[in-house]
Amino acid sequence: MRRRGGRSSSSPWGMALLVALTGCGDASGTDAGAGADEAEASSGDTETETTDTETTDTDATTSTTGVGEQRPERLVVTADWRAHRLSLVDHAALLAGAQTREDALWKTIELPGHEPGPLEVELTPDGTRALVAVAPGFFGGPVGSLVGAPIGSVPETGSLLVVELDTGTVLADIQTTELPMGIAVEPDGSAAWTANFGGESVPGFSVDRVDLQDFSVTAYETAERPEQIDIEATGQRLIVSCAAGQAGAVAFLDDPQGGLHTTFYLAGDPSWIFFLDDFERRAVVVRSFGGNGDSGNYTLLDVSYPIDADTLAVEDLDGIPYAGAKGLAEDEIVVTALVGAGVQVSRYHIDNGVLLQSITIPVSGFPLGVSVDAQSRTALVPLPGANALAVVDFDAGEARVLPWQDEPGPTYLALEGASP
Repeated sequence: MRRRGGRSSSSPWGMALLVALTGCGDASGTDAGAGADEAEASSGDTETETTDTETTDTDATTSTTGVGEQRPERLVVTADWRAHRLSLVDHAALLAGAQTREDALWKTIELPGHEPGPLEVELTPDGTRALVAVAPGFFGGPVGSLVGAPIGSVPETGSLLVVELDTGTVLADIQTTELPMGIAVEPDGSAAWTANFGGESVPGFSVDRVDLQDFSVTAYETAERPEQIDIEATGQRLIVSCAAGQAGAVAFLDDPQGGLHTTFYLAGDPSWIFFLDDFERRAVVVRSFGGNGDSGNYTLLDVSYPIDADTLAVEDLDGIPYAGAKGLAEDEIVVTALVGAGVQVSRYHIDNGVLLQSITIPVSGFPLGVSVDAQSRTALVPLPGANALAVVDFDAGEARVLPWQDEPGPTYLALEGASP
């Protein structure tokens, strides 16, 4: 159902998981119409620079196995969370029919000294380095039970790692202002930004800019629990979702604090957020729940003005949606959702909300991330809980599930050369 305001009908299955998923943010919200008036929040003009960084790491070890010594033409890097490692995988081998992690594995970077393990990962544009958020995210709370990480089992520690992929060297271990979650890298590779979600007991209220030359950190205040973050392909602006603050913000990279202080209202649980990078300067936010526990949706926003955002349309979704990405064509997006005992990967036409295709992955896992490759018309979905990776073939209309590990993970992946 496409709408411009009001509330959606409740999802019974979603309500059954509402208590567990409140760890993602404040799902109790007031009236949640996507067309609600914007709420402005100002937390004071605060910009802090820190340089608490270690530049070597003797705990990282590298092993090469599987597809050969030579680096594959295109890498997939998975954050294997509680397995305390990164898996560097041959994208071509995944598409060619690999049945297990080992069938496509090029190299493993073990990170045993970094608790609780790699949660999210992004790559620099040249593919030489990985930015790794070591953190619990919302899996440190009730949501952890959905992926096999019960409350109390996940250390509330973490940092941002800068890892050289070919050698496995940890170039820097950076203490972010609060525990990091989402990561975005500037198109020229000069800096990375982290959405500092925090931990179960200490929530985050900041995003950090990390200089990738000297690893210095500059912090900027946000609404409560910034979760995911994206940067425009032009490198001009960033956009961030703040789950517990029920807010989003758009800011210019060269002067971010003003935009981060002026938030727009996103009732319920705003989760994934990304720019469409189109001429109309639109963005999409995926909300796992609407306000008052209503069903989740994706919301199309006009973000032409950095201190404001207009709701263009809302598409109500089944189950518990979370991750989103630009789709196979410029006029579509892909959204993942927990639905019943499986995970749905669905394509939507962004202009009219028409469901173009929906493929069910027949295992139950939390789809924290998704990477879509328009050239091969496939998507990769990490599935912690099922502890597997799914290769979704849109042309064949099916998904192949690869067993990945025994511990919770992989939680996230980055595809080399993917569109930002």
